[in-house]
Amino acid sequence: MLDNIENNKAAIAYNVLGSYAEKRAENSNNIVVIYPEDYTHVLLRAAFIPKNSNKINLAGEFLDYILNEKGQLIMESEGGLPSLANKNIQNQLNAKPIRLDIGLLVYLDDFKKYNFLKE
Repeated sequence: MLDNIENNKAAIAYNVLGSYAEKRAENSNNIVVIYPEDYTHVLLRAAFIPKNSNKINLAGEFLDYILNEKGQLIMESEGGLPSLANKNIQNQLNAKPIRLDIGLLVYLDDFKKYNFLKE
């Protein structure tokens, strides 16, 4: 969608991940990111350490790193993901996080996924 905006093949794109759009907008004259004033979904990032991991300590060190200030700055500057301290996100009163709950995981079940796709 962003390619189409940049190449004048489309005038608008909707439901694009803001972090990707903002990164592209930095170097494009055709892309302007506008967040809806009433309601903007915010995707949560999550990381887990499985109980049966054989590298629990290493995984813990990695999580500590990506959550610390240096890791957050690298993810924002090089990965295009806003840091947890990003004021643009914190100041968006219309930002509504998508809850991380069982509803997001339902269709990972093979049977439910099969039935959903069949329908």
